[in-house]
Amino acid sequence: MEVLVELYSTDNLEIKKFLSKFLNKEINLDDNLTWKYSYKNPVQATDIIGVFIDNKENFNINMWISLDKRFFH
Repeated sequence: MEVLVELYSTDNLEIKKFLSKFLNKEINLDDNLTWKYSYKNPVQATDIIGVFIDNKENFNINMWISLDKRFFH
C-alpha cells in the first residue's frame, strides 16, 4: 500500500519554505505551488503529516492524503 501526500498553496514560496524547514536543507522545486510524494511505506508519511499539522498556522499550505488510489482526504 502506498500513501500519496500532496501539498498545494497559492503563495509561490510557502511549500519551498515548509519543505526546507521539514527536511532541514534548501530545496528547489519545479513547481512552487504544488508538491507530491508517494511513500512506499505508509509509516514514513506520518512524519510529514505530523509536521504539517503542528505547523499549519505558520504556512499558507494545504495537504491532501491519498490512502486509496484517487481517493483523497
